[in-house]
Amino acid sequence: MSPASGPTLSGCGATAPAWPTSTRQQVVYCTSPSDVADVWVDGARRVMDGHLVDHDLEGLVEASRPLAAELVARAGLGGRSRLA
Repeated sequence: MSPASGPTLSGCGATAPAWPTSTRQQVVYCTSPSDVADVWVDGARRVMDGHLVDHDLEGLVEASRPLAAELVARAGLGGRSRLA
């Protein structure tokens, strides 16, 4: 293995993920979803106290159902899912 190629995962040829090296990377990659209470994107709060803000969650779920059903059908999993 050369330093430029990086490590590979045995048997699959995929490059292994790099370990977080900066404090910022450690915060992002070493936490779980339950550790996130608030999220700001471009100055706008999107998650407050672990809940979506300014989103119609029920509407998002309903809008995603046809897309999920299409994915299930394309994957040939129709008999294994309630979506197809």
